[in-house]
Amino acid sequence: MIIEFQKNHEAGMTPSTPVIPLIYALKSKLEDIKAEGVENRYARHARLNKVVRDHITAKGSSLEITVASSPLEISVKAWAGA
Repeated sequence: MIIEFQKNHEAGMTPSTPVIPLIYALKSKLEDIKAEGVENRYARHARLNKVVRDHITAKGSSLEITVASSPLEISVKAWAGA
């Protein structure tokens, strides 16, 4: 199989047909991010993150913070008391 991938690479071919709708979706999302600005987008997500955290805490639940790829990711431990 690796030999097939290598031959395809040398011929400038992909090993399989790419999922075209995903490529268009990625292009669209990158255009959205560019239009909004990376800093603005990050700030918006940080604001929404705070709203969610504050709401969960106000309802008497707790947050279980996990190691994440982004400081904006959270996971809810429980909705107890909601």
